[in-house]
Amino acid sequence: MRLGILFVVLLLVFSCKKDKPFGPQGLEETVSEVDTAVTHFYVINEGNFTLSNASITDYEIETVTSRQNAFEQANKQALGDVAQSLLVSGNTGYLFINNSNEVIKVSLPSLKEQARMNVQSPRYGLITSTGELWVTSLNKKDIFVLDTSNLNITKTLVANDWLEELVEADNHIFACNVNQHAVDVYSLEGKQIKSIAVGNQPQSIVVDNKGMVWVLCGGGFNPRDREKARLLRIDPISFAITFDYEFKDIEHSPTRLNYNITNQRLYFINRAVYSFPVDLSEIAPTTTTTPSEIFKQEGANFYGLGIDAQSGNVIVTDAKDYSKKGIAYVLSSSGQLLYDFETGVIPQDVVVY
Repeated sequence: MRLGILFVVLLLVFSCKKDKPFGPQGLEETVSEVDTAVTHFYVINEGNFTLSNASITDYEIETVTSRQNAFEQANKQALGDVAQSLLVSGNTGYLFINNSNEVIKVSLPSLKEQARMNVQSPRYGLITSTGELWVTSLNKKDIFVLDTSNLNITKTLVANDWLEELVEADNHIFACNVNQHAVDVYSLEGKQIKSIAVGNQPQSIVVDNKGMVWVLCGGGFNPRDREKARLLRIDPISFAITFDYEFKDIEHSPTRLNYNITNQRLYFINRAVYSFPVDLSEIAPTTTTTPSEIFKQEGANFYGLGIDAQSGNVIVTDAKDYSKKGIAYVLSSSGQLLYDFETGVIPQDVVVY
């Protein structure tokens, strides 16, 4: 009797098993080898604050494969709590893990760890022309200068407030001073020599092909003292503001300024993806100086943006509700959707290697 019942149960189990569907099955979630001959999109997934679920999605363009939790796969340990950004220099990457208070040096494309250092709430980094790694901090009014070989802190530069992104132009470092509504200018030796008043709460900054510095000011987090957002161009020699675009709607809050060298245009997020030419002769005097909306997705919560300097393609991420896995949309430089792929939780930084 028992054998008969067992036979019936097994028959039901196997008869209910679905056949494997035919046709494309989507992306592979795990690859055993990291392909060194392809282009990698690294999506830095912030994860949820205090949950230590930050991760990296590694998407290989030519092989159409992706690795979720790529750092964890490579190192057999979790990435940490709140991954902020990734800086690439040659075949080396520097990860800034904000709430874990760590900078992690990795080999690329494998993401194998080489070194790590405790640095208070690191946000963004820059390798200067003198070979130093400058790191900004969320909770410390300092710039930490690290030795790139072992990540030892060699000196600390005192800032007067919270700094975010920073770039080098004409042998000076330009850093976004968020709360002081300024771009602070440092010599390569680390001395602050200028503070340029800009719009309310600058956070992202880039250098174009002519060496001009562009800064995007979001307008403010607090509705009580919010101002209209602004996009400005700074001459790195005279430190003068040579272009100033003010957004029309005070509710506009643009973020994630990037520069695309293939078509010499700026890209940013403002509930959609926008582009803007750095060559102002393209827009004056026949047209108005208004950014062009190139991509919009109904219901999307755009959060991160990156540029593939080889193809000119634009990668924009959707953080959804900040708890589910996100998605990355790959666009042509004109905004045509080419394809998309799944990411981790809160995809916020996109770096192409």
